[in-house]
This record gives sequence, structure tokens and C-alpha cells, in this order.
Amino acid sequence: MKAEISTESVPRLDLASTCTKNPNHEGFVNFDDFNISHLPLPLRREDYFKYIQILGNRVVRLAVQKEDGGCIYGSGFLYKVGPLYVIATNDHVIGSEEDARNCTVDFFFNSPESPNTDSSYGESLLGGSDQQDLSLFTFKPVPKRVEEMNLFDNSGMSPYVSVHHDDLSVTQRRGYVCKTRGKWLVMVSRRDLYVDKLVSCEINFMRENGCQTYPATFVGISRIEEKMIGLEITDVPDFVPSVGSSAAPWPNGRDFVPVVIAHPHGGPKQVTVGKTMAVEMEGFVGKIYHTARTCPGSSGGLVITVGGDASSYVRYTAGPAIHCEGDKADTFRAVPTETGNIGASIFVSI
Repeated sequence: MKAEISTESVPRLDLASTCTKNPNHEGFVNFDDFNISHLPLPLRREDYFKYIQILGNRVVRLAVQKEDGGCIYGSGFLYKVGPLYVIATNDHVIGSEEDARNCTVDFFFNSPESPNTDSSYGESLLGGSDQQDLSLFTFKPVPKRVEEMNLFDNSGMSPYVSVHHDDLSVTQRRGYVCKTRGKWLVMVSRRDLYVDKLVSCEINFMRENGCQTYPATFVGISRIEEKMIGLEITDVPDFVPSVGSSAAPWPNGRDFVPVVIAHPHGGPKQVTVGKTMAVEMEGFVGKIYHTARTCPGSSGGLVITVGGDASSYVRYTAGPAIHCEGDKADTFRAVPTETGNIGASIFVSI
């Protein structure tokens, strides 16, 4: 499948005349026009619809200026970690500190008639994982409307990490925690962190108000990537598994419907709905294969697992996922896709 970044920006999808994946963009609905009738019949409930609206407001358009003068477009999802507002997207959208600093973040670009889009600018890359296709960065200024969203503080998912080297130097970072195959990992940027000189690590979780520290036990290095390192830990505080950016309004269930919210072709925010084709673990990454329509520019968009249980993959029901790649496909593993699309999205636990 292909990474879905766009080199164009259109004010309306009907102007994306060169699109070969979804030429007429059937099934794409402007975010402001999306309503309860667009959900599958069993999911047409007001609380489900409100949940999608609330999370969808946190999807942003990203425009990354490149050295050659060109620009690429993708999507991202807004989080809050302590005092920091953070955008999560794909590593292939924001892959470096330079990309982060040359990125414009557009909030509330919901429809062709959206007159009140707020813009901010990338500030610093917090971390990235080429294997997980995940990147996190900060931005400034924080628009007033973003502050008024009163986002849940995900501090409990982002412990403080102090890495001690054999030359007595210490590197301090915020990491993010995930659980895979029964093991807890803290993923942290390798910048200024020297694996061959690592002597010990101190990893401390904080409650939302930051008044009390909860140490975890460092076991060892579990993963080494080009940009990230995975530190295995035990004695994870009891409150950590219960932390999540949102509480889903549905009970645990077996199946879920993928709803994708993104900025295809760098245009206004769109919503598409599909079917789940498979959910698998690839290494330590949980992936959803689904049929919701996507296009270039959808990379980094939000995938909401509506009506079902994703907890076996990310410990939380309705664990959010980030779209990372897609392609045209009439079938997937011999099963018809119905939409002519197949996409892959990664579960995240931040």
C-alpha cells in the first residue's frame, strides 16, 4: 500500500480532478455536513454521533514546506500532555525536526465555507518512529478555541525518562507508553541518547496535577530504531491502564466500524465510513485493515473504532488509530472491499 500524502491542496474535493483512486469522491462527507444518518443503522445513536464530532474537531490539516520549494499535505490529531499540546501524525508526514518547524497546522478547516480556520506553526519534534509510522510534535501559538476544548490531560501516558550514561551525562525526555504482547514499553526519542553508553534509566509517571511521582522499574532495552528506543518496564502504576484521551459511549463488543476523519487532497475535513477487514499485530504495532475511502492527504488522519472493542490491541476500548497508507483494491485477501479501497491504520496509545 502507498503512503497517502498529497502535493496539492484543493478548496473542494470536486476540484481534485487528477485523483485516480476515488475520481468522483463518492462516500466522502464534509465534516460539517456529517450527521447521524451517515452511520450504519445499528450505530445511529446520538451519543455515538457526539463522540465522533468531539474527536473529529481535533483533526487538523498539515502543510509541510520542503527544501525544494514544494509542499506536502497530510493530516494529524491533537492531544494534550501536561501543559503541552501535541500533534500526532505519520513519520512519513513529519519525519524530522526540519519538517516540524516548516509545518503549518490548520484547525477547524471543516468545509469549503469554513471562515474561521485557525493556523499555528510547528515548533519541535518530540519523537518519531519509522517502524510504527508515528510522529509527535508541538506547535505554537495555541489557538484560543483549542484551549477552550478542555482536552483530557494524557500526562499519565507520557512518563518522564532520565537516561544515565557511563560518562555521567544524563539525557531527560518525555516518552510515551504502550503495551504489546503483555509487555509495557516506554518509547523515547534517541536524540542525545547513547545506547552503547547507557548505564541506567529512571522512569517516573505523574498524576494529572503533577504533585506526586510514581516510579516504574526499568528492565532493559526492548527495541532499537533509527529514531526511537523502546525501554521495557514493570511496576506500572495502576492508574496508567485507565488513562485515555476519551471514554467511548459503547460497551465492549467484538466488532467495530472504522470511521476515518482526515483532509484528503489537502482540502476541507472529510468523513468516510467503511468495514473492518482484519486486525493484526505486526511486530509491536496493532494495525486495522479497513475499507473506508481515503486519498492522498489522508495520512495521519484519525480512525475511530466505533461500536466495538479495541482493548486487546491498545488496552482501551475505542482506542484511536492513525491512518497511514491505502490503495485501490476491489478485494482484500479474496474478500470484496465494496468501496474499491483498502487502507491500513495503526492503533496508538497516547
